[in-house]
Amino acid sequence: MMSKSELSQALALWEDTEAQMAMLTGTQRSVITEMTDEVLFQKSSLEEIDTETKSSKAGGGGTSKKSDSVKNEHILNTGRDFLDYLDQMESEIQKEKNSHFSVYYNRVCDLDGQTRELQSQVDQSLEVLTFLKEQNLSASTKSNNLHSVCDELMTKMSKLNHLQSEIQAKECIFTETDRLQNVNPAINNNPESLCKMLDEIEECLQFFEKHPNYKDSPNYTIKCQAASSKILVYIKDFFKNSLDKNSVENESSNFDLFYGRLKMQSSRFFHIFQHLGNYPEKSPLKEDFEGTITECTNIFITSRKRLVIQSLQYTLEDSVQKFSRDHCSLVRSASVSLFHLLRDEENLLKEFFGPQLSGLCNEYFDAICVIFYDYLRPKIVKLSHLETLSEIATILKLELMEHVSSDTDSSLAFKNSITQLWEDVQERLVYRAYIFIKSDIQDFSPHQGDLLYPEKLQMMLAIQDDSDINRDSPADIHGMWYPTVRRTLMCLSKLYRSVEKEIFQEISHEALKACIGTNLFFIFTSF
Repeated sequence: MMSKSELSQALALWEDTEAQMAMLTGTQRSVITEMTDEVLFQKSSLEEIDTETKSSKAGGGGTSKKSDSVKNEHILNTGRDFLDYLDQMESEIQKEKNSHFSVYYNRVCDLDGQTRELQSQVDQSLEVLTFLKEQNLSASTKSNNLHSVCDELMTKMSKLNHLQSEIQAKECIFTETDRLQNVNPAINNNPESLCKMLDEIEECLQFFEKHPNYKDSPNYTIKCQAASSKILVYIKDFFKNSLDKNSVENESSNFDLFYGRLKMQSSRFFHIFQHLGNYPEKSPLKEDFEGTITECTNIFITSRKRLVIQSLQYTLEDSVQKFSRDHCSLVRSASVSLFHLLRDEENLLKEFFGPQLSGLCNEYFDAICVIFYDYLRPKIVKLSHLETLSEIATILKLELMEHVSSDTDSSLAFKNSITQLWEDVQERLVYRAYIFIKSDIQDFSPHQGDLLYPEKLQMMLAIQDDSDINRDSPADIHGMWYPTVRRTLMCLSKLYRSVEKEIFQEISHEALKACIGTNLFFIFTSF
């Protein structure tokens, strides 16, 4: 056996890096050291036992007391006793030799007991965990079921809340209908409030028409219609009273000032009438609203018609007095006054009823134009002078008819009236032209001087030779023409821009025919 120092050296060599040996861990070193100490301890014990045995045989003085004590403890009388003692000592030595294994074994047994106890606790814990898992699974299943039930309840609750909201909304419609039936529109008569009430009535009426199976739908439909009629009647009465009030004030004020007063009120009614006209075609109150607009338009036209006709008559009378001898200026002035009056009236109607005017407005414009036509026509058809009639026809056709567009209702009415007056002037002009052709051309009776045409030419040439003056001017040339030729050209020059082409061709044919006839008579008479 190696000593402790030799063992340390061996261990040092074992860990030496140059020796190429594997290094020991700290645990391995501790185990080896403990095993070495145990071997050395056993060796020292055996050496002590051998020493004692030798000293007992030799009977040394220093060890006599110890031998005596051994002898006292173990008396060896026979060989059998020695063998027993030897066996006992051998057992003790073996026991001492295996003491660390016994300690380790006892330690292992203790750990095994602890392990078994821990294993038992673990098994118990696993059983508890298994039980808890089963309980958790049961609780989770119940929780999921509870959650599903809660979801179903929440869904049903949402449906019930939605149903409650619908019921409350429907109930509000019934209560709103009762409230609207008892509302007095005169209390709050601003346009926004009136339009809002009409919208609410229209909404309630649509609801009752969509649900005719409700118990009180027919009764509440009648209530909605009654409430709507009440508001519409109030609008018509209020509109009529406002116009009547302005008409009374206008009797002592300027006509232009009346336009300003009406335009100040137009914005208030414009909002109402536009709102009534913007309802869809499927609205249950669409016919009532359109009827209200038509009645209000009729009220407005009736209120305005008397004033406008008086103003137009006054203007026409003033123009007749101012241009009593100038019929062309009279026609021009009266036509311009009519055009401006129609345009102002149309703008005023649009201020109240919007850009889309009804057929009543066209009738109103036509009525104004009829006043103009009836007043001006008798003064024109009495004219006999071709030049005046031609100039009037030119004014009506070129200045008024062709330069006035027909994009508005008033312009169209004005153009129709001017066209009708121009047709009458044309008819009068054609009539006077035929009379002129008959009397001044066809029935022309030449004088003695008219038949001296060759002498006139010779005289003109002689004058030209004596004075060396060129007398080829149009006036001189026209002066040499036969009177019927000059009259025919004058008549046709007045007609070709004033009448239609077909009529002009017919008149020119008659005029030329008459002119040629008189010229032939002149030729036969002269030669």
